[in-house]
Amino acid sequence: MHWFLCCLFIAETLGITFLIADLRDHAEKNPGGNAWGISNVALGSTMDYLVTINIKVVDWLWTALSSHLTSKENWRTEADLKGAMVIKLFTVKFVVFYFPFFYTIFLKPHIGDGCAGDGLIDGCLVELNNSLMFFFITQIVTEMGMLVFQLAWTYKTVRTEINKAAKKMAGSKTYSYLELQAKAAPYETVEQMNDFMNQVVSYGFIVMFSVTLPFMCFLSFVTNFLYKKLIAYKICYAHQRPNPVGCEGIGSWEYIISVLSYIGVFVN
Repeated sequence: MHWFLCCLFIAETLGITFLIADLRDHAEKNPGGNAWGISNVALGSTMDYLVTINIKVVDWLWTALSSHLTSKENWRTEADLKGAMVIKLFTVKFVVFYFPFFYTIFLKPHIGDGCAGDGLIDGCLVELNNSLMFFFITQIVTEMGMLVFQLAWTYKTVRTEINKAAKKMAGSKTYSYLELQAKAAPYETVEQMNDFMNQVVSYGFIVMFSVTLPFMCFLSFVTNFLYKKLIAYKICYAHQRPNPVGCEGIGSWEYIISVLSYIGVFVN
């Protein structure tokens, strides 16, 4: 059942990608026309947004659904559960995140009239760079925004309790570390997977597409300093302290990173 849903989500991404490409092609060929009451000029300008929206929505839905299904499966150890969760999550996310951009640069030049303009690869490179720039910036902003939101929510929860206690006791009282731990959310497997996944997905974009958009490397280099600090602060202050468990390496992530590296060498 779980793998059937994997195939279903992958099929959705393929279908949406081809639909968006068809709409973009229609808008470019008939700039004076309209579709569904929207001018083709306006419709064509929203295609990059639709690609990003589909990626983010499907990513969120699949993360929630796959994590829930994996947690219900009978795995012998916690490490086996995490490994299965990582493989199933990334199998779908690889297609969801990367296929729309693979399609633009590898398939579109050979389908129909090809790319915008003269139909050659240069038009597809421009389209790819525009889509990559919008998505990559959106990805960074949303992920860092979620981190800031989690920190702000924990701060609000703790501050509210301190204010209530101060009113009852007619004075101030030191808020202990144990009390902070009680109010913080547990650092569960899904949260850990998301933190790893965000970095691995960004790495995939760098190794596979930075040759066409080098600015991604600079942007990732700059934002990763702040992102890693926010992650560390979140784990220390916005989540309960996790139980220390020994682990040999990073498990399935090592194989995923290797696969992305080999694909990056091949496509470049």
